[in-house]
Amino acid sequence: MSLKTNVTAKYLDKSFDFALKYHLSPAKMKRDRTTGRHRRLGGISDDFISGKIIELGVLDILKKINKNKKFIPDFGVRDEQDFTEPDIIKIHDLKNCKIRSPKAFVEIKHVSEGDAWVGLTTEQYKSMLSNSIVNNNPEKLFIVYATIVTKKLFKKGEDDLLGIYLKTKKFDSDLNIFANPSDLSVEIKFVITGKELFSKGMRFDKEDKVKKIPSDYMFKTEMFEKRTRDVYNKNGRLGKNIVKEKISNNKIPTQKLKKFPRQLGDFMFNGKLEIFRKTNSKSILYLKCISSVTIKNSLLGKFNLNKGIYTFNVKVTQDCKRNNIFVAKRNISSVVLKTPLVRIKQISKKI
Repeated sequence: MSLKTNVTAKYLDKSFDFALKYHLSPAKMKRDRTTGRHRRLGGISDDFISGKIIELGVLDILKKINKNKKFIPDFGVRDEQDFTEPDIIKIHDLKNCKIRSPKAFVEIKHVSEGDAWVGLTTEQYKSMLSNSIVNNNPEKLFIVYATIVTKKLFKKGEDDLLGIYLKTKKFDSDLNIFANPSDLSVEIKFVITGKELFSKGMRFDKEDKVKKIPSDYMFKTEMFEKRTRDVYNKNGRLGKNIVKEKISNNKIPTQKLKKFPRQLGDFMFNGKLEIFRKTNSKSILYLKCISSVTIKNSLLGKFNLNKGIYTFNVKVTQDCKRNNIFVAKRNISSVVLKTPLVRIKQISKKI
């Protein structure tokens, strides 16, 4: 059974209508949270259309799996963001023709190819747990991650969702350069329960000014990069300022690295390798893999390195501005205990 469904013009209509209502709501914040700039309708549309299309797609996939239920999404515009409400707010039981509240809390999120981390803010997580559906049982909380995929390659901008929406309205023939709705589909990638997120996710916290604790920082999850230059020169000697590190218990020695995140823990390896450090750099190690090497980390998962030279580098991306519970997307298979199809079937039955 497929976890994909085609995007339709109806999806686009409903999603743009939501963005328009949001824009026209006088109580909503119209400024970008990061830049502080005033957001116009185009910017708000970009923010919301993809998310709402994904919600509608996930609901249609659920309906294909369980034809006895109709899943009603939350498309209401509120004065304030409410994390306690699920994305599926009502269930229409078609057998007995009754509309009722859901029996499981479903949060639907957009995940893209470039996302390194998935999860919730601690505020979101606590708010969802307090909902009467969940009632502090995180096994009743399901976070569905889905994405919009194209069925073929398009030139830059041709798959712009606002452009595709306007094309369906046939305002101008110039809009024909944009893709058709049917060129896109919504695909469910994975589903995490609240229990899995809390038990296997990691806290990334903002600065605590009262306790004088600095903020955690986010970093790229791909730690190893192939290097063409050897650590040894042509004479067989180590390069300038490079020293060989001692290895104990097949563990990569990270204790001398500057800004090594507390969340990472140990990197254990199997295979033959040598490790080097540049004395004038506190952020990089060099790994010379003499054989194929497997490196494991509890947060990031498994890395498979072929024979050759690699840099080991923690690349910081930003400081945390909020308290979060995150899972590394590259390690999702060791966090989620069931396949997406099994989880979606579970939701369609439980809800």
